[in-house]
Amino acid sequence: MRWRSRTTGLVAAICLLFGAQPALAHTPVFVDSPLIETAYPLTDVTYQTGLYGALSVPGAVQYYQVTLEEARTISLFLLVPNSPNCREFRPQLAVIGPGVSELTAYPGLSVPEGMSVAAVASPFWGRYVDADTRLLYFAGPRFYPELAAGTYYLAVFDETGGVGNYMLLVGDLDTPAPDLDWIGMAQAHHACGS
Repeated sequence: MRWRSRTTGLVAAICLLFGAQPALAHTPVFVDSPLIETAYPLTDVTYQTGLYGALSVPGAVQYYQVTLEEARTISLFLLVPNSPNCREFRPQLAVIGPGVSELTAYPGLSVPEGMSVAAVASPFWGRYVDADTRLLYFAGPRFYPELAAGTYYLAVFDETGGVGNYMLLVGDLDTPAPDLDWIGMAQAHHACGS
């Protein structure tokens, strides 16, 4: 035990001495946003945000708002915790906005006038290990929509009525890791209520 403590201290001292860069991570957000009118706003989709959410009742939807100042491609990646209570949960992801191709209609989604929906479901879910928490996830739809300047909404839903937790990664670049107090919250979220 003493050896480990001394080694940890030595490694920390060397990192400080040689100007080690801070660890990079997504910015975690734990939010409940069930109404499009009060959708959680994402201010910068350049940097990766991990939206930790849940569909807690059949037919539930969670909404997030993205406002783009100029046209760009955004990165979206939907994940479900690999835990017993979420093993069968496979939600869908939708982009709602002006000029979005209408691929799928879902009656439970709120769609403001003048906007349309592109929904993505994946029949193939792989596996993904989150580099920040080392937690294992089922990896679902990865989507890179090219969007014009404007306001868009992201919606996570399950048209089969499934319930469970998810993480939606939005953005490309990792940011310096926030304090690590959120890791425990991510671990509790990963348990899916088990």
